[in-house]
Amino acid sequence: MVTRQEHGYLIYYMPNKDIESLNSFVRNHMLEKIDVKGDIEELHNTYHNLSAAYQAIQQAETQLEILKPLIEDANKYEDLARRIHQAQKCGKVVPLFIAGLKKTLLEEAIMTMQRRQYVKLILPRIGGVMKALSILLTKEEKDHGKGSKDLYDRV
Repeated sequence: MVTRQEHGYLIYYMPNKDIESLNSFVRNHMLEKIDVKGDIEELHNTYHNLSAAYQAIQQAETQLEILKPLIEDANKYEDLARRIHQAQKCGKVVPLFIAGLKKTLLEEAIMTMQRRQYVKLILPRIGGVMKALSILLTKEEKDHGKGSKDLYDRV
């Protein structure tokens, strides 16, 4: 390739006719042929492709804006569906929970009834023991002549 400085020297030292022949020689034999029409057409096609891509992006953004409420509703629906499923699972466990509470209450009722039965069985015995104790106390008082107050203190 010829630099600008070399080109300047050639123009300065060569006659005009030689310069034209040299220019044509350099253009024809030393420089690449440039397909300007092809480059312009390629730029034009690229511009159209980029414009179409930009329009597609704009359309997609517009569609997303339109779909935002629908997406939010879908997210709410999924959350509610998850909560309903969880509530249904809990609903299946409720009868077991209630049965456990019922069992505990029944066991406590049985224990209360057994205590009452025990108390009913023991009361007559306690009454008999009290009578026997009273008789012994009376006898002790007669034998020793002391007041019942002292006897209770000894017991």
